[in-house]
Amino acid sequence: MPAPFFCAEEAQQLQEDPIGCAGTFPLYILVECPTPWPAQALKAAAIPDNLRTWFETYEDDNLPIRLLLIANEQSHRNAQKRVLMFRQQTGFSAGYTQQEFVVDDLEQVVPLIQTYLTDPSSLVSLADPSIQDFLICTHGSHDKCCAKYGLTFYKQAIATLHQSSVSPKQVRLWQVSH
Repeated sequence: MPAPFFCAEEAQQLQEDPIGCAGTFPLYILVECPTPWPAQALKAAAIPDNLRTWFETYEDDNLPIRLLLIANEQSHRNAQKRVLMFRQQTGFSAGYTQQEFVVDDLEQVVPLIQTYLTDPSSLVSLADPSIQDFLICTHGSHDKCCAKYGLTFYKQAIATLHQSSVSPKQVRLWQVSH
């Protein structure tokens, strides 16, 4: 029986850099949703039908959106869920601006997104610029490399953060869907 194939290992052996990659979108919407996630993240049991339907039917060529699920050590414990939105800025080396919101129920995510897209100035963001968010793909049901390497890296990052002098209030580590 041949050894399992892991694209990340092959890329590393070929000295490709980086051994992982991600697309670029003008808007990322990250919705806190406890793991486990199925291969198609939006089919997670906690995702309400209105969010699934909205995202499947949303089409706007001027603003492609990437919806991702996030979770951390507190996601299972907290009733409220965070929604992080990262909008790409224009100009040379512009990066992204972050806004953060909290919802009591994931059913509230669609109205929040709709307001954000039509009248973002009416929303009050909870984003704290002193906090750095790190996203680590651990979506193993979608990609076995993310299970093998992502989850290990995520756990090591948590351990390193707990052992460091960096305050947990300055850094948030998130598992993220693929």
